[in-house]
Amino acid sequence: MEMMMKKDQDDEEDEDEVIPTISKPQNQKYEKEDLQQKMMEMMRQKQGENHNDKPTNLKFGDANFENKILELMNKKTEEDQKTVTSVTDENIYNIEIEKRKEELDKREHELNLREKELEVREMNLKVEQEHMKRQWDELNQKLLQEANAAPKNNSSYIGKDFDSDEDSVGLFGFGDCDDDNDD
Repeated sequence: MEMMMKKDQDDEEDEDEVIPTISKPQNQKYEKEDLQQKMMEMMRQKQGENHNDKPTNLKFGDANFENKILELMNKKTEEDQKTVTSVTDENIYNIEIEKRKEELDKREHELNLREKELEVREMNLKVEQEHMKRQWDELNQKLLQEANAAPKNNSSYIGKDFDSDEDSVGLFGFGDCDDDNDD
């Protein structure tokens, strides 16, 4: 039982202890002050490195000094944002222009290839047309030569009546076509 009592007392003592915590707004205040101090130190270092000859009227902890630093920080970020925005816009614009130029070049190349293909087809058609014309002329020449070389007596059968009493060659060259004379 005594143990239980001691445990209860220990619990009550733990509850009475207050752990100090820093609230969020105070945390932000400290972070801001730390950031400002770091910026001031950096500015002092820069001034010391770059402007050894020029004395500064601003002093650490001076309200004007802090305002000047904040102005410079804001100005710098604004300039950076403008630069980034303008560079980004220009880059996007330039990239888009380059893409379009490449597309146009591709299309032009394709059109040139198609034009060349059409020229080749046209030439092939001309060659084929000339070849067919030569073949046609050769066939006409052969037909004229055969017609001139053929015997003239074949023309006597043109328009002749095969049913006549004269001996004539039948339809398939088997003799008389007249069936009446077979007796």
